[in-house]
Amino acid sequence: MNDQRELGELVADPAASPAPLPGPFVGKHVTLVAFDPPVHGPPLFEEIKNAPQLWDYMLSGPFQDAGAYVAALHRMLETLNLYAILDNHAPQPGLAVKGHLALMRMDLPNRVGEVGTVLFAPSFQRSIGSTECIFLVMQTAFEDLKLRRFEWKCNSLNVASNRAALRLGFTFEGTFRKHMLLKGRNRDTNWYSIIDDDWPILKAVFTKWLADDNFDDGRQKKSLAEVRQSLP
Repeated sequence: MNDQRELGELVADPAASPAPLPGPFVGKHVTLVAFDPPVHGPPLFEEIKNAPQLWDYMLSGPFQDAGAYVAALHRMLETLNLYAILDNHAPQPGLAVKGHLALMRMDLPNRVGEVGTVLFAPSFQRSIGSTECIFLVMQTAFEDLKLRRFEWKCNSLNVASNRAALRLGFTFEGTFRKHMLLKGRNRDTNWYSIIDDDWPILKAVFTKWLADDNFDDGRQKKSLAEVRQSLP
């Protein structure tokens, strides 16, 4: 009788970092710093206060004023490693807050993490910096935290977020039906991931895409997909 059973590949890689790094994470176009609600909340609120649609798929919001938003940010920080996205090219970069994102659901024993709570101001969407900030957290996840798996989860109805996940190189893994209630409505959640095996080629793609010679007056010459196709 054959009693051999498949048990999975042994993992002998280094352990994950003991805790998420505080930053800052510095790129050419953006810098990510630990979110300080009284400092970063009011200028970000000014950027987003006339865009209530940004909150359609978020767990909270919209907010009536900067004070309510700052209070909500304090609550987020109780459970999230939240980062402010600063525009390096602004006259006062420290106050040019263009959005936020979080390194969250960190399962360090299994070396898994997630990028989430992503909010970009309308003026920042579809910019070079909006792509670079995701690259910076990916780099932190795989090279500093030594994660094996990095996740992106979003409402199945959130067309923009689903499209962004695929554009950024995440692989769609399936839909968790009736995953949660969001503001009294059903939310089915789509799961995406990048694993450490994917990272070397994705890093090469982002690095080549972000190169100065890929842009002309801020307009990309090749998309991420086209850059990936051009690499061996």
